[in-house]
Amino acid sequence: MEIKIFSAQGESIIDSLLSSNQCIECILSQHHDGYAHITCKLDAKQKRIAYNRNRHGEIYCCSRDSKTTNLFKAEVQTTIYSIKSLVDLYEKVRQYAVSESSARVNRVIHNLKSINAHAMQDLYALVPQDQLVKNIRENSNIVEAAIKQNSRQAALTFFKMAKLNLSIKAEFSIYEKLLQGNVKLEKRKTNIRDVIMIVMYMFFNDFNEKDVYIDVENYYEKVNIDFESFQVAIYHIIENAAKYIAPNTNASIKFRIEKNIQYVIFEMTSLYIHPDEEKAIFNEGYSGLWAKRLNQAGKGIGMYRARRLIELNKGSLSIEAGEVIMKQNGAEYANNRFIITLPIG
Repeated sequence: MEIKIFSAQGESIIDSLLSSNQCIECILSQHHDGYAHITCKLDAKQKRIAYNRNRHGEIYCCSRDSKTTNLFKAEVQTTIYSIKSLVDLYEKVRQYAVSESSARVNRVIHNLKSINAHAMQDLYALVPQDQLVKNIRENSNIVEAAIKQNSRQAALTFFKMAKLNLSIKAEFSIYEKLLQGNVKLEKRKTNIRDVIMIVMYMFFNDFNEKDVYIDVENYYEKVNIDFESFQVAIYHIIENAAKYIAPNTNASIKFRIEKNIQYVIFEMTSLYIHPDEEKAIFNEGYSGLWAKRLNQAGKGIGMYRARRLIELNKGSLSIEAGEVIMKQNGAEYANNRFIITLPIG
């Protein structure tokens, strides 16, 4: 049975009619005492129609002639009695959707504000803001002098700005592709090692501060991917690695092809992942147990986002968690592998 239900306020709750406006006009013009038997003007089939209402809303029904009149009327009566429950459920779902959408938009706004604050902090650490305010006409000279006197800090600030810029790009990409559902992929043949290296250099200082050396295997094969979404996925994976990798260790990124599947394998000694966590880590809002214990937990969205974006590229992201091999600063570490798979072609 095809139906359309309106709440008492006139809001459409359910609509499965073949052609909503035409069907409603037909039902209103042809029903007698709430029911009628007609030849449909849209598909020329014999159908039963009905209209009914109560204080909670109104219902328009249309059904093929395969049902008996008594059975059709019984279904209509059951549905009209259910309007209140359906309206209540619709309102709860609507409120949840609005709340969830608002929460996600607010998260993006919060993240952008946080990124902007970090950018301003890093820039003014290189050139104090009060110097610029007091000597507006000499701003260019002041900045130039600061760069010459602190060339090392200036270089590090450049990398920080590049990373923060990619963070902003990531937030916009996530909002458009995951939150709004505006999935517009522009796939082209790309060397995935190049994408990884573009992201890697932005985290150079993060790994350097931990005395971590990462060996990225040479690779020249190309895969059909959407550059923007894949780059943001890699950003979240490497950001996660930079945060949870063990200091004074080596890591590697390797590539291989098997049975028309491209594998990208990140191997590192990072915080131990309990077996129960292996799937949960990809859930939105989940943070690992050791990350929480060390007060290093973020918002639990990085790996969730990475997997979703790789899935948009018809790929997958998985974890092979290792056993504990070392303890450092009160934390347990294991040899973990993060594996991306992508179809060839």
